[in-house]
Amino acid sequence: MLYSTSIGLDVHARSISAAAFVFETGEVAQRTFGYDPSAAPTGSF
Repeated sequence: MLYSTSIGLDVHARSISAAAFVFETGEVAQRTFGYDPSAAPTGSF
């Protein structure tokens, strides 16, 4: 089954909030987490 999902990010210096909304089901997922520069991927993409 296909779903249309909208996502949003709210990025600040010390935190990031994310939310996702599935139109068909009305499902909403939210998460807030700290920003850790050392966790950023390194290398070539």
